[in-house]
Amino acid sequence: MRYFMEEIYRDEVNVPGYGKYTFVIATYGARDDRYAFGSYHEVMVDPEHCLPVGHRGFKEEVIATMREELDYALHPITCDVPGFENVFAPISERDAEVLAKALKFMEGR
Repeated sequence: MRYFMEEIYRDEVNVPGYGKYTFVIATYGARDDRYAFGSYHEVMVDPEHCLPVGHRGFKEEVIATMREELDYALHPITCDVPGFENVFAPISERDAEVLAKALKFMEGR
């Protein structure tokens, strides 16, 4: 199924070890009542194969996923197993700010 995505929000994110990427929120659906969020590539270029589970759906579903991700960013899981310390590494403070701004945007939409 191919969606026509209309971008409604954009911000730049810098991920340590990966570099910069563009974070977007887009609408789609017959009445623009569904939303998707993630990197520009995930949302706008290849949404059928790249969007993580929970990153698309109705407004409340997307807001719930964004809240969960922000909560994890602010209260990360720690791992004391040698060699796995960075598997659950918290996102950067800047990334958390971007997600918080995007969540506020969605809640006010």
